[in-house]
Amino acid sequence: MKNRFLKLLASVIVICIIPALVYNRYMQWVIRPQMKLIDQSPNRSHQSQRKVCGGSLANKGITWVDVDLCLISAYFDYFVKKTRVMGIKNRSRGSNFKCIFCCSNSTLQHTTAEAVVHSDHFDFPYGHTDILCSQPTNDCGLAYVSVNDSSSNVKSLHFLEIKNIQEKHNMEYTFVVCISPMFDNYDKVIQFIQHVEMYKILGAQKIVIYLTNSSSRMEKVLDHYSRSGILELVQWPIESYFTPSHGWKFPDHPGDIHYFGQIAALNDCVYRNKYKAQYVVINDLDEIAFPVQHENWAQLLEYLKVTYPKANNFMIRSHVFPEYMTDENNTFKMKNWDVVMKGKDLNILEHIYREPDRSWVFNPMKMIVSPQSIQHTSIHQILISPPDKETITLDSNIARLCHFRKPEQPELKKSDLIKDTSFWKYNVSLIENVNEVLQKTGISVRQ
Repeated sequence: MKNRFLKLLASVIVICIIPALVYNRYMQWVIRPQMKLIDQSPNRSHQSQRKVCGGSLANKGITWVDVDLCLISAYFDYFVKKTRVMGIKNRSRGSNFKCIFCCSNSTLQHTTAEAVVHSDHFDFPYGHTDILCSQPTNDCGLAYVSVNDSSSNVKSLHFLEIKNIQEKHNMEYTFVVCISPMFDNYDKVIQFIQHVEMYKILGAQKIVIYLTNSSSRMEKVLDHYSRSGILELVQWPIESYFTPSHGWKFPDHPGDIHYFGQIAALNDCVYRNKYKAQYVVINDLDEIAFPVQHENWAQLLEYLKVTYPKANNFMIRSHVFPEYMTDENNTFKMKNWDVVMKGKDLNILEHIYREPDRSWVFNPMKMIVSPQSIQHTSIHQILISPPDKETITLDSNIARLCHFRKPEQPELKKSDLIKDTSFWKYNVSLIENVNEVLQKTGISVRQ
């Protein structure tokens, strides 16, 4: 009787449970992304307006090729002597692609394509991918490029303008800040304005943000900074094509792609500014890279050039300033800011306590880098750079990344935290600048 029961149980597992597990994985990796693509087809039909070489010129940040691949941007890479097309690819599918160049004389040339999925994909079905296109013949004159499979006709092609064709050595900016995607109807108005104004005080001449969506109040702020010239907004409609994850690790944080395509956005930002900026500061929306012993980034970099003459890139250790812990004396509690703040918005001048560092725990560092010395970057590390380019991790007494977020060590008492009022030395300029932005945007109360 017992043997018959075990045989019956084994049959149920083979017939019912195993196929169900296989089906679930198939849905996650193949069918669901295709369903998402089909659902969003009306939005994609308006992505391209201008015609080039019989196809369309992509102009909306993300362009689908098929269910396996979407394209973001194209740059000529002088290091590998190829055109680097950035995209997002289904990691489980093949790479039967080719590059189609639309030359400056409006003729087409086809070349081979090599798809390289970045190593930091955190096990999500889709990952940031570089497609390296072999160069066409010399008489082409680089202008536009598309990537597709061999079955596509010209009318279905979406071309990207090839940037960085001219290698430049006289940079337009000293410091550009690259910020991870803004999403979930972002509405931390006071904190965002404070961060932008601190970036400006520290030396930023351009800030690049990849915008998925924001609140109506934040739209006013973004418009203000865009019109002033400090902010470059890159449309990032990632939700139109994927179910992006709100976390970093699959399958603990479900979705098609890691954290709203953060890695793709940051790599695009580095290449976008490769011949515009001497240095790129890579940050999240809730972080500020802060020079401890110097007044601004320029002074910090002058010191670092002398101290580390062979270094091009600098890693900055992260320090958590818990959201819940504020200055008990209310030294810079601003009533006119309090009436604007909603939800988890905060005033960084009130958050003066940071958690002690733990040397045995992974530190999610960010970086100040020379964009010319990077081929692939992740969020907390440089993945590929030329062998002659040195990267240095800075001591926290030289620079620290101030991360205003929920605590990582919630068990700590206030007496266990470190009081850090470093931002206070900028209080006069910061308060004045924030108030000016609030006045110009008309944001004075919770709306």
